[in-house]
Amino acid sequence: QYQTVATTLVDSKNRNRTTQYTNAEDYTDASFGSDLMQNRHMHAQPVTTTTWISSASNPISKPENTYAAITSNDPQVPYVLPNSVTTYLDGQSQNASVTATYAYDTYGNIIQVEKDNFSPVAYIWGYVYSRPVAQVLLI
Repeated sequence: QYQTVATTLVDSKNRNRTTQYTNAEDYTDASFGSDLMQNRHMHAQPVTTTTWISSASNPISKPENTYAAITSNDPQVPYVLPNSVTTYLDGQSQNASVTATYAYDTYGNIIQVEKDNFSPVAYIWGYVYSRPVAQVLLI
């Protein structure tokens, strides 16, 4: 199997922008739900994505995905989906981070997103749980 481990692009200011990816097989413990992902052969989904600019010594962004087993219609086969995503806005400091937490229905559809210091957003699904038909926002 071949996975992209890093990409480098030149941005509009002629700086190298390097993004490094880690996947479930990069972890030997259960960090970020990587054990669940490995058991399900989920090799393409990145667990962390870290981006640097060539002139900076610290990363400029670093989202971390935490995966969890979500109850499905078949209790023997739970879904493995992102449970939360923490984005470090300056790439490393927990003081400058935003965490989004997700809730799902038994069909694997996202039904609620909550972000730090923001009102939750809910989704209603129709057409036999196959299409989102409403987004509920608290204004």
